[in-house]
Amino acid sequence: MNCEQTQWREVWRVAKFIYMDELAQNLALWAAQYPEAVWNRLLLSESSSHHSKPKEPNPMINADTSVLLSAHGLTRVIKSGKILLHPADFTVHAGDKIGVEGASGSGKSVLLRTMALLDWPDGGELRWQGKAVAGAAAVEAYRTQVAYVRQQPVLVPGNVADNLNVPFALAAYRGQKQNRELIRHMLERIQRNEQFLETDGGNLSGGEAQLVCLMRVLQLNPQVLLLDEPTAALDPESVAAVEELVRVWQENRQNQGAYVWISHSPEQLQRIAAKVWHVAAGKLDAGVQDA
Repeated sequence: MNCEQTQWREVWRVAKFIYMDELAQNLALWAAQYPEAVWNRLLLSESSSHHSKPKEPNPMINADTSVLLSAHGLTRVIKSGKILLHPADFTVHAGDKIGVEGASGSGKSVLLRTMALLDWPDGGELRWQGKAVAGAAAVEAYRTQVAYVRQQPVLVPGNVADNLNVPFALAAYRGQKQNRELIRHMLERIQRNEQFLETDGGNLSGGEAQLVCLMRVLQLNPQVLLLDEPTAALDPESVAAVEELVRVWQENRQNQGAYVWISHSPEQLQRIAAKVWHVAAGKLDAGVQDA
């Protein structure tokens, strides 16, 4: 997205829906030219929205069911009529470890972005804990429980701590405090000390930047992770660190969190997946397979 063409409405749309990596991407592009305007408008708009009306209860949390996420006939079609995602049916249960494989351009990322509601489906139904995701409150609540992690890490200006603090400036997380013990535990598990928090984002390697982006999401303790090839461009040490952070999140959720993880590496799929979905030419085969 070209920052000269970016409108505040689009930045605000992403910020409102609490997708941290997409939020970071848009804010970083905007802030490259207008850093004060971005933060002031984000915080003031959020503050105004927060105080203008009482916060509605989150209808998507604490439903008692092992089925977290399901879809029937989920479809994506572009204006030319080309089908990007043929009608897809799937179910994600608590504790599921799902790998996704398929050739480049087969539609794997389209699938995950549609599951994340970053790209709105053109057909079918997406359900969260048995309820259709429909209406603004349901969509916002869904996006706080289903987190999308993109392949390319994007950080906002500042150091690591600044980036980890970004979510808590938003209305959905205002009033929550960052779990410093969890942050320290994650750092320890990836063999970093607390001085890492003071490192400027511009001085991080690609692997370190991805770790920060992942920590920024995991600290919010979502129930489902949608991992869009987060280790594709990383060195083996960083790959191992990403996998370790996901294990920390699983432990924190008592192994009841679920993830859907795209990977081109058969070796990684063997490590991280209990079952594998296959995507080819926009068609999903979600039949249960051993990784």
